[in-house]
Amino acid sequence: MDFVKIIVRILGTLFWKQRCLIEMLAQPITDGPHETPNLVKRGIPFISVEAVMNNRLDFTRKRGFISSEYNDQCNKKYKPQLHDVYLVKSGSTVGKVAIVETNMVFNIWSPLAAMRVNEFNNAYFLYYLLQTDNLQDQIKKKSKGGTQPNLSMRILEKCITNSTNLKEETQIALILNKVDKLLLLQQRKLEQLKSIKKAMLQKLFVNKDMPILHFKGFNNIWKRSKLGNITKTISSKPYISGAYEEGKYEVVQQGDHPIAGYSNDIPFKNYKDVTLFGDHTLSLFKPRKAFLIASDGIKILSPSVTMDSLFYYYLLEKYKPRSEGYKRHFSILKKSVALFPVSINEQTQIAHVLIIIDKTISLQQERIEKLRNYKQFLLQNMLI
Repeated sequence: MDFVKIIVRILGTLFWKQRCLIEMLAQPITDGPHETPNLVKRGIPFISVEAVMNNRLDFTRKRGFISSEYNDQCNKKYKPQLHDVYLVKSGSTVGKVAIVETNMVFNIWSPLAAMRVNEFNNAYFLYYLLQTDNLQDQIKKKSKGGTQPNLSMRILEKCITNSTNLKEETQIALILNKVDKLLLLQQRKLEQLKSIKKAMLQKLFVNKDMPILHFKGFNNIWKRSKLGNITKTISSKPYISGAYEEGKYEVVQQGDHPIAGYSNDIPFKNYKDVTLFGDHTLSLFKPRKAFLIASDGIKILSPSVTMDSLFYYYLLEKYKPRSEGYKRHFSILKKSVALFPVSINEQTQIAHVLIIIDKTISLQQERIEKLRNYKQFLLQNMLI
């Protein structure tokens, strides 16, 4: 409640002024070189749109390195500075935002628009302002092109926004920055959980004849087989359905967001024994209720031998092939050689450990989603 009171108190004293974005800046919006640079093995980090991840700069996703001499040339046009604000102005991710939070020497390519606030405005306030629906909608509408849109810097400067005095901008930015830091902390916890799961998949499954970690009382050598020899494919045609906003049953699609919508068509009911495999995306989904599917790109799989169905799901996760782009991978999956214990009890115990980790990951993802929604609420209600 105290936090809400702070927000209300700040909002009650705000004196907002409508202005063009350029009025908040110390200089016109600029960018990096338009030519493709010659990258070198060692030198100055050179970044582009790939480095803008989750509203932060990720230097592990740099394009490569440029020489000191070329960096000096770039600096004649634009030299990155602490608290400069970047916006992606070219490509499919137009509108993504980041702020410079390092004094490290680096430089940028032309798809990034660089903004530097004047002495009357707060850089973090601008950073958050660019994330609001108001400015994001303007950016999308003013971008030209189809799948690879492009936004003119001069047009970006004319975007209409609202700002207040420096003191109030700083107060608002501090509150939003606290939420961002909490989000970053929770995201790191999620990455740690995913690393733990990856390690457990390596240690609970056999590399040669026995797993690195195994349960007391289970010392038998594991069986080796191609996944195609222990997998039964169920025809998906009868269960393909359109996805709608309402319906009794979930319609599952392949990819990171499995629920495409809902339908009242006749579903696949024997869900406990099957795993859904995305032929193009290599996604895996373990249904927990009767379901329908969005396309024949989803394979309905179950073990053709006596095997715990949840263990079979993790067996597929452990031995599924690497992505080869947008192609069908099921034929490759069937050729993958897997090792597994014959004992159902051992299978069940392995699956039990992994499902606990997965449930913990899901809870952490829910926490992050709630925080993101909370941040979005603040963005839309604190920045008018």
